[in-house]
Amino acid sequence: IYFSIRPALSYLNDEQLGQLLRAILDYAECGEVPDFSNPLLAMAWSFVVDGIDRDWKSYQQKVEKRKYAAYCRDVLKCKTLI
Repeated sequence: IYFSIRPALSYLNDEQLGQLLRAILDYAECGEVPDFSNPLLAMAWSFVVDGIDRDWKSYQQKVEKRKYAAYCRDVLKCKTLI
């Protein structure tokens, strides 16, 4: 959650913030997309989900780069042993 969405979150009451937080955790951990009937929650979700998806994609790219770097190190290590 970024501070930049705080203005949008200020329109939610504590119960709605709790619902949004649970939805964020469920989405980030299990990929469960919430179905908010409340338009305010749906609007807040649209701000949040973009950040989650962007951060997840960036994280996956870093993981792949690190896997590739580890693979290259292992290959080079094996070649120096031969």
